[in-house]
Amino acid sequence: MQQQQILLLLRKLIQIHIPKQKHQTEDEYEQYINRLLRFLTTLLSSRITPSLIQTQDQILLGETIKKRLLKENKSDQLFKFSQLFHKLNSKQMLTNKFNLIYVLNSLGISNQLERGLINNNLSINNATFNFQDNLFKLQNTIKEENQIKRDLLITSPQQNYQPQSNTFSTQNNNTLINNTEIINNHRQQYKQFENTNFEISESILIRDVIYVFQGINGNNIKFDIGLDRFMLDVKVGVPKSTRLLICKLCEMGWLYKKIKQFIDNHNLTSNNNTNGLVSQSFCSAIDKELVEYYKSISTLETQIESQEQTQNPITLRRLAVWAIEPTEVLKFIAILTDACKSKRGGLIASVVYQYTKHGDPLVKNLVSKILEQVCVPIFKMIKDWVTNGELEDPYNEFFVKSNSDVNIDKLWSRKYTFEKEMVPPFIDNDLASKILITGKSINFIRQCCKDTEWAMDIHTTVSLTEGLDYYNISKLEDIVDKVAKVANRRVIELIFDQYKFMQHCFAIKQYLLLGQGDFIQHLLELLHSELNKPTHSIYKHNLLGILESAIRGSNAQYDDQDVINRLDVRLLQPKDNSSDNGWDIFCLDYKITVPLDTIFSKEVMNVYLRIFKFLWNIKRVELMLNETWKKVVNIIRVITALGKKKSNNALITKLLQSLHYSAMIRHEMSRFIASMQFFLMFEVLETSWEKFCNDVKKLRENDGDLDQIISAHYLYLSRIVDLTFLSKSQQNTRVQLEQILLSMIKFMNTQDVLCLISNNAIQKLDDYMEEEDGMDEESVLSEEDQEQLNNLQQCHFQLQQTKNSFEVLSKSINLTTVLDE
Repeated sequence: MQQQQILLLLRKLIQIHIPKQKHQTEDEYEQYINRLLRFLTTLLSSRITPSLIQTQDQILLGETIKKRLLKENKSDQLFKFSQLFHKLNSKQMLTNKFNLIYVLNSLGISNQLERGLINNNLSINNATFNFQDNLFKLQNTIKEENQIKRDLLITSPQQNYQPQSNTFSTQNNNTLINNTEIINNHRQQYKQFENTNFEISESILIRDVIYVFQGINGNNIKFDIGLDRFMLDVKVGVPKSTRLLICKLCEMGWLYKKIKQFIDNHNLTSNNNTNGLVSQSFCSAIDKELVEYYKSISTLETQIESQEQTQNPITLRRLAVWAIEPTEVLKFIAILTDACKSKRGGLIASVVYQYTKHGDPLVKNLVSKILEQVCVPIFKMIKDWVTNGELEDPYNEFFVKSNSDVNIDKLWSRKYTFEKEMVPPFIDNDLASKILITGKSINFIRQCCKDTEWAMDIHTTVSLTEGLDYYNISKLEDIVDKVAKVANRRVIELIFDQYKFMQHCFAIKQYLLLGQGDFIQHLLELLHSELNKPTHSIYKHNLLGILESAIRGSNAQYDDQDVINRLDVRLLQPKDNSSDNGWDIFCLDYKITVPLDTIFSKEVMNVYLRIFKFLWNIKRVELMLNETWKKVVNIIRVITALGKKKSNNALITKLLQSLHYSAMIRHEMSRFIASMQFFLMFEVLETSWEKFCNDVKKLRENDGDLDQIISAHYLYLSRIVDLTFLSKSQQNTRVQLEQILLSMIKFMNTQDVLCLISNNAIQKLDDYMEEEDGMDEESVLSEEDQEQLNNLQQCHFQLQQTKNSFEVLSKSINLTTVLDE
């Protein structure tokens, strides 16, 4: 009678919670209710207990149900459930409230599965045992558990143990009696299906689990290499619920084994390329956490031994509750080890730092302790670098790299480089760049400037660098700022005072940029005859002798002796052209030594030589124009004197006309050259120099570093290159200017021919003057004179072409526009 009442109550309970749907017929609904009733009665009457329920917390279960209803957008049912749940908790007569709520929740989820409301891709474990997952906060790593749970809760009652009759009628009480018999049959079959005979005591299993926690094989639980997990021997007779629970507990042993293997693989003695000081610090921090883990296990073993003979011994379920927090810690450490595989140095710190923003206080505290240990070698390397300039990084873990193949003249630009991926995220790029420059400055002082006696104040640096850590970056910034200011100030003092940087800049401007006018003019006059020779006849020692004479013959002799000693001659590689002469290969050079070669590098000096070559060609053309002018003036004077005696001579008349015409062309060219030189010397060179001096003065006042000095000099040189038409943006103007200079040279070659014709005519006229006055005029105009007249006409025609070409090209160049750009 009591069983019948129970069945009626269960049936009514199912009908209340699972009403008939519109698409269901009465028979379909009846069969569905019968199936659920059979499953429920089988479950309640069996000896199976939910294996994953370790803490019967109905409040947590209620919150889980509320979350599920909230995800399904059932706000009305959520409110109704909250009211009913509150009333249920207020009833004192009910003792198994948790079991009741759990059964109702399982029925509701089963109903959703039947209707297809839950995604088929979700396992029944995730749908039914969401509550237990929240309790443990553990992820199931065993693939077979889902299938075992299905067998325990769903598949077995519905498939393996189906009764002979599927009918369950509610019209009479006989049906209830038949169902009671069915339940008893199910109970017997289930006992045969599950081995419920405990062949081994729970205390032995607990002892094996303790071994597993330490990554050691027990007598019955051993590590399966193929499956990569700890397995309870299948021959051991243990209920499935206990087997599942042991599998869950073995997860902690698997995590420990995984972490321990990572530590062993990253020892300095192992052949792993990612090993290093930061990696060792990371492993050391993990070891410290494992020490706490060992202490917990030791305490647990003591507690197990002390309670073994009492009435309240440690059980597997109590052990599972204890394992929640250690498993969570090991799980997150395992996540860190996986993320840090094949990484080194700053990359490890970057990975660990990402997890410091985790919302779980337990995880955040764990990561902070690990990161603090990981950063120790990084901050030590920073300290040694910014205070002593020492780069002790045998495992390439620091974000500053040193290239041992680079010579001392490239120490500043190429010896030390910056590797961005190694910079930890708590150090921004500006701070990292300042750290790089500070260490470079110290090495520059000692290696390039040979100032080995200079050193940082030891007491100041030691006191400043104490207590550095990732959460105190502001202190690191202050330290770097103070040390950088001291190092940069010393570098600037050495460059400007001891090595006289500005004096050499001025010397280069005076000699390579032709600022020393008297010296350049005297050098041009001395070199003129020598540079007119072919390239194979030019010798450097001859040119050096001429350079020495030019220095002694000008105000350059009063310059600093160090500057004079640095002046040199460089002969460029001649082109494959037999017409090249000394003008094409000659360059004035200025020798640069360490440490000034950091600023005046080979590339920079090549740019200076390009500018010198451009200005030197203009000076050459100016000199040639002046030389030809002297010739023409002398010839005109002689011909004019002869013309007074032979005024009717046609050759003399034509010569005077051509010479005057060439003089006019030369005057226009000379005026263009003068304007160009004025523009280059005053609008370009002097203004750029003044701006550069002001920039350098500001940098010295504001404690600028060497990089800023190099940048200021680069801007100074770039402005000159741009305004002297040597940059790519001024390529068209430069081509036009080169064509103008070529037209001037062509003009002077034509004028040389004209002077030659004039000299021949003057010589012949002198011969005629010695003959008798009665000589007839016809005899003067001989065939040779006629030929001279023809040559003279050709020269005149070439002069006209050169003039037209020059006028077109010169008008296309607007110096004011170039300066504005």
